Amino acid sequence: MENSQTLIVSSQNQYSGVLLGEVSSEKGFSKWSVLIITSLSIFIIVIDTTMMNVSITALVADLDTTVNGVQGAITLYAVVIAALTLSAAKLADI
Repeated sequence: MENSQTLIVSSQNQYSGVLLGEVSSEKGFSKWSVLIITSLSIFIIVIDTTMMNVSITALVADLDTTVNGVQGAITLYAVVIAALTLSAAKLADI
């Protein structure tokens, strides 16, 4: 435990410090915390896009529009979210 990057070792769980998201380096969260947060955010984006695709028929009926218009809006939303995700990932690397 001489180094600030040393994992916190407990007698019950060898990686408890990493799983709880404790700070393990000088720059912030550990690698595992970033991986878990990124995985959860991508999972939420996939679920959101799936729900929008399932609700196309209801949107067409409620908004009195065409299927092509709703699909175009969903595609535009997915492209914008993907661009923002890539931009945020690049900023996180800096």
